[in-house]
Amino acid sequence: MQKKLIEGHTAQVEQLQNEINQAEKKLASNLRYKSVLTENGDRLVEVVFEILEKILEYDLSSFKDEKKEDFLIRLKDCTFIGEIKGITSNVKSENVSQVDVHYQTYLEKLEAEGQQENVKALLIINAQRNKPLNERAEVHEKQIELAQRNGSLIIPTEKLLCIYERFLKQEVSSEQIIRAFNTQIGLLNTDLM
Repeated sequence: MQKKLIEGHTAQVEQLQNEINQAEKKLASNLRYKSVLTENGDRLVEVVFEILEKILEYDLSSFKDEKKEDFLIRLKDCTFIGEIKGITSNVKSENVSQVDVHYQTYLEKLEAEGQQENVKALLIINAQRNKPLNERAEVHEKQIELAQRNGSLIIPTEKLLCIYERFLKQEVSSEQIIRAFNTQIGLLNTDLM
């Protein structure tokens, strides 16, 4: 009887240990995605790529970084070209202008090849990355207006993370995200999804 009791408890311990291991893996994964709120450089780009691949249902593994744009996503009805930045200051005009340079360069390339695409410039930015979220200032109206004039979209990483969470909860679809990225200009408004 005692042996059966020990076997039963051992099986329970193993099951609980498996559940703990799975929870630890999920926690590590969540922390990795949460890093878009503090990282910059290649680490930031890597995690943003993973998020974009999932929410846009697009494979970025074949993208070659030629030190121009940080990403180029060709979908059926639109092409997203963009810059991914992690900075300690708030969004600056030069950040918005940099993504516009990528956009204009790509349009010139298309024109030289005699091609046309519906192209949209996206700036995914982790601004004020060294500050807690509740202490970060809003993107200044001046930069939002510049993005509107350029027809581009500023996507703060905290909004990208919220979109990803909503996507995982199936509250928003890839189609809705693509439509929002393609039609909105200035600063991304997640309430319109």
